[in-house]
Amino acid sequence: MSVETVSYGLESIVLHHSFKQVKGRTIKIDCRERTHLGGVNGAGKTSVLALVPAFFGEEPERIVTKASGKLSFLDYYLPTFQSLIIFEYRRHTGLHCAVMFRHAQGKPCYRFIAGSAEETFFAPEIKELLQAGASADDVFAALRRQGTAVSKIIDTITNYRAIIQRNQKLLKRLPADARALRALAAEFGLGDSDTQMTNIERLTHVVLNKHRLLSSFKAMICETQFENIHQHAKPRAIDRKDLIADIQSLSAFAGEEEKIRECLRKDAERRAILEQADKTVANLFATVEEAREKVGELGQQKERLETQRTDRRAEFEGGDHQLARLVTNHNADFETLDGRVAALHQQNDKYEADELPDLAQGFDNLADYRQRQATAQADYDSLTGKASAIEGEYELEKQSIQREHEKHQAQRQQRLREASDALTSAKHAYDLKLNAIKTNQVTAVSEYKDTRSMERSELTNEQARLSALRQSPGQTEAEQQEIAVAEQASEEASEQVSLAHENRLEAGRKRDQADRDWKSAQEQVQHMDVKVQELENRFNELQKQIAPEDGTWLSQLRAQDPEWGSRLAKVVNPQLLHRKDLTPTRDLDASGTAVMAGNLPWMLCQYRILPPPKMRCRNVAEA
Repeated sequence: MSVETVSYGLESIVLHHSFKQVKGRTIKIDCRERTHLGGVNGAGKTSVLALVPAFFGEEPERIVTKASGKLSFLDYYLPTFQSLIIFEYRRHTGLHCAVMFRHAQGKPCYRFIAGSAEETFFAPEIKELLQAGASADDVFAALRRQGTAVSKIIDTITNYRAIIQRNQKLLKRLPADARALRALAAEFGLGDSDTQMTNIERLTHVVLNKHRLLSSFKAMICETQFENIHQHAKPRAIDRKDLIADIQSLSAFAGEEEKIRECLRKDAERRAILEQADKTVANLFATVEEAREKVGELGQQKERLETQRTDRRAEFEGGDHQLARLVTNHNADFETLDGRVAALHQQNDKYEADELPDLAQGFDNLADYRQRQATAQADYDSLTGKASAIEGEYELEKQSIQREHEKHQAQRQQRLREASDALTSAKHAYDLKLNAIKTNQVTAVSEYKDTRSMERSELTNEQARLSALRQSPGQTEAEQQEIAVAEQASEEASEQVSLAHENRLEAGRKRDQADRDWKSAQEQVQHMDVKVQELENRFNELQKQIAPEDGTWLSQLRAQDPEWGSRLAKVVNPQLLHRKDLTPTRDLDASGTAVMAGNLPWMLCQYRILPPPKMRCRNVAEA
């Protein structure tokens, strides 16, 4: 049964307010299957094709060369701060977007977006911003508010190339940024964890332009085939016929093929360990970020509840103040009317207290006085009735206002109780979540300690095995069998690693762990770096012992005295075995005892254990 191979690569290119032919528009070019670009001369077909190497990390200056009268890449493809070049590509987790935009400092920069262009940039809210002419920074801020993962700004083409190609050499170029770049490569890199597309930008550029094809392929071959080959010693002058003959001899090179394959296999194991450590760090970063987002969401929910409570309290206080003003106004009106009634009573008392001469003097006008009295009495009765009516209305209005006040007061108390209950529930949920996080943290620390104990035991066993190998560098049949068994175990371990990788991805989707211990993650990464460095040093030391360089003392010892390990190795400093400036020769004395003599920094003696005991030395002047 054939398994369908998943194809990772560029899916489409979206241009928004880009070069002159598409200025003021947003166009999308599908690149998944066979694509036909048609149009008259100058329609922009070549300009669109030239963007394919830019997605894989080609230098913008190589795509558009600023010559006499021509624009640069930035001024041609990204003329404004609204301009966007969106590359939609597929990786093992789905569709993602790589975006080029114009930075405020006047240079092209990059950001990565988790999700397809249809889900992110063509969503209704973001589409409205693009149509309204929003800047690139406003669009990225809106995507963050929607919960879309947006990477930090990548301001150099080298860092972008390292991330999109998963180029291990470029990822380790700057030690201070290596950890962050590895995390971005694991989250947004093209393909999956086994993908490496070094020099793909050169390949696409020369295929499209057919320029400097041979030189580009030569550079690609040198970088991909010889990047891990290092020469630690000073090269010797090529002036010996036998050296030239050795170089020209293919059979001599074929004899070292097995060692070279072993070196490449060990290097692949080392790279796998490094990549696994990078994935672990990236997952820890993602888990910490997720926990921080959850804490932020809880904080925002708390702030919303506080804001609602404040708004409701302000509404109640405003209503209470309005009712208080109405009561005050009605009291003022009542006091005014009461004052008028009191003035009328005072005027009536004054009339009653007038003296008799005044009444006799006004007797002649008695009819007029009676008429005025009747009129005043009528006015008094009318005012008294109005005052009684006003008092009744005041009492009714007062009772109505008191009832309304009591109703609002009850509603306010109910809202306060509901808000208090909601706040208590939110605090309880937050405490439960925090306790769960602390429990998971303790569990993770315990698991990590168990893992470290197992790794320490494995390293101890490996150290014992390597020590035995150093004391006896020759490979016996048992060791060869162990090597074969180890290779088979390595293949089984690789399958288990693949299965564990799938299980880890499945577990990562559940996202049920939060807030891993940050310091523990740092210590784990440092421990893994030290472990990898120790393994590399041990591997280099064993490689030197297994395959010593020509001209070293160890190579001459193996050639001249195959049993040197049981005799001469007892008094030789191991650091002298790999030096090339020592030229000792083997000599047999009369008694058959083998002696190595030459330009040695101290006295070198040969022991013979068989009786009679005897020690013979050569060239002992320096001793």
